[in-house]
Amino acid sequence: GATIPGTVARYRLKNLAREYALAPLFNATVWRENVITGIGRWTYTGRGIQELGANYYEVRMDQGAYYAGLVNDGGRMELWVAGIRDGKLDAMPLGRGGFFDTSGYDHVYLMVFDPTYTEDVSACVYTGYEIDVHTAKSGREIDGQRFDAAHFEPLR
Repeated sequence: GATIPGTVARYRLKNLAREYALAPLFNATVWRENVITGIGRWTYTGRGIQELGANYYEVRMDQGAYYAGLVNDGGRMELWVAGIRDGKLDAMPLGRGGFFDTSGYDHVYLMVFDPTYTEDVSACVYTGYEIDVHTAKSGREIDGQRFDAAHFEPLR
């Protein structure tokens, strides 16, 4: 069955794709936290992520195979990769980290998602993290979940 974190992660990916009927009426996208332009360690600009929250990173590197993994988050976060082409958004969970191939995509994003939550909605806390990005010899094709991205706009 569906879980609260799974449902919210799917909602966050739909927001990236702008998969909703009224999208053309909104001149907005989700917030782009940063642009990953090379291998190395990347981090957020604000205070981190709260429970069930997400940050989005544009991957602006040569097409090919990469590894991305989370560090310094206490084992709390999940990483997703999303690729957009031909009006569709393909998304795949990487868990704590994983290999992926950006070939053939017009836009690629990493989504850092905090799947933890508490019943006390007034007790939210920010958690920090970093993403390590490396080139790889091979990576998985981005598959798993597909969303309509007819209204997608690149993050800015």
